[in-house]
Amino acid sequence: MSFSCKAKLLPALLLPIFLALLTGCVADRAYRTAKASDLSDLQRTDKSIGAMIENTLIVEKCDGEEGVSANMQRTSLGFVEIDEQGSFWDRGQVNEAFKLVSGNGATDTAPTYVVIYVHGWRHDLRWGDDNVCKFKLALKNLRNTLDDPGRDEKGVRLVGIAVGWRGQAIDQYPLDLLTVLDRKSVSEEIGRGALVELLIGIEAKTKGLTADERKQSPNKLLLVGHSFGASVIHNALGPVLIERLTKDLYQREQIPIGKQIPAKDIYLQGFGDLVVLINPAIEAMRFLPLLELAHRATTDQSSVSSGGLEKNWPASYKLDQNQPPRLVIISSLGDFPTRRAFPVAQRIKTILEKHRPVETLSADGKSITLNQRDLDTTTIGNEVLLATHQTMIRTKPNDRSCPALTEGWLKQALDNSGQFSTGRGWKKEFQGSNILLQHNARYAATLPIWIMDVSTDIIANHSIVVGNGTLICLFDQLIGVSARKKTTTQSNAPPAVK
Repeated sequence: MSFSCKAKLLPALLLPIFLALLTGCVADRAYRTAKASDLSDLQRTDKSIGAMIENTLIVEKCDGEEGVSANMQRTSLGFVEIDEQGSFWDRGQVNEAFKLVSGNGATDTAPTYVVIYVHGWRHDLRWGDDNVCKFKLALKNLRNTLDDPGRDEKGVRLVGIAVGWRGQAIDQYPLDLLTVLDRKSVSEEIGRGALVELLIGIEAKTKGLTADERKQSPNKLLLVGHSFGASVIHNALGPVLIERLTKDLYQREQIPIGKQIPAKDIYLQGFGDLVVLINPAIEAMRFLPLLELAHRATTDQSSVSSGGLEKNWPASYKLDQNQPPRLVIISSLGDFPTRRAFPVAQRIKTILEKHRPVETLSADGKSITLNQRDLDTTTIGNEVLLATHQTMIRTKPNDRSCPALTEGWLKQALDNSGQFSTGRGWKKEFQGSNILLQHNARYAATLPIWIMDVSTDIIANHSIVVGNGTLICLFDQLIGVSARKKTTTQSNAPPAVK
């Protein structure tokens, strides 16, 4: 074929793609802008409009999934949408969300359980989006868990807040796959904008304004991000988590060996009660500063008393042996996009960047060399050297019930590990979800950051958010302990060397 023929053929080949991009481009707009009282039942079926708040979880069938039963009592759902520059589309959505989590003030004495969800790539908050349906289904499963006869939480108010952004720029497959790098950049920009105000505002109204109020609040706050939604959360809260963790750890440096940690300061802080990132599309390099901060503060070190006697008390004992996790990162073994596609895209994106080897320490103080290029092209959930636990597995199908964890479950697991001085390598099977977790001994046993793979029978692939309810039970169990008032005055600091 001659050059002139090729030149004539090229526009003909590109024209269908150009037209497809034009016709398939998803509008940059908000979808949940009306008051619930303004919408009739007929209008609720229109995909172009939706209420800011659903006071009951309306049945909506998506992707063949079972819909949520109507008239769910004590369950409300609010929507907040953010534009591509990180600004709120409608301040009214934010105000309505704040009203939901605040309850009815002095007239509402029931504890509040707030779950915030940020969706990922190729999704938004339009009516019928399958991620909206999955979030509703998760709230339904959580409501059923709280209403279990074996639990004493039937009176708890359950509030869901769905955070939406333009995760889908083109709605025609497979052209939408071309938007991966663009949507990744947008997810990073959104996290640095108004979302910070929303998250901190919800935390303040749910848990309290000060650190002491947050630690004593009977309310619960869970934040979940999926895929690029995890990237949104990381960009919004990364600096907040580093600040809180730094203050808590530096405060512990001022406590002499053998001195008791004040009961109110016994747990390290996070955001709310628990942050969960599911199949996060975040390069491990961006997460390393937070992990390194927590890890180096808990690496085994020798301490010398004023009398000159040396005793190898692990610095990890400056963390309480019941320290709850504050950040859990899980990645499915069946997640093709983050395990296979993400590294290819990142290698193209970072081809001109400079990388070098960096040194870190294992929990026993031995040096480990990490390659920055590997960290920059691998997602945080898939980097083997950063995993804190072995692959999460399920020993049998989850039960109908989800019993609350007993106080001190982690300390008991540490005691049963056979590692008296460190507790590393502990394992625990959680009743209800029947999930088995085993610490891999690379990091301190009580590190408040958990990173691990998840078997495909729990999360089958990238698009599954929380699976069949197994993880709902586990997350609820983990924050159930951390949200209780701490009444003990016991400390895990080692006795003074005499």
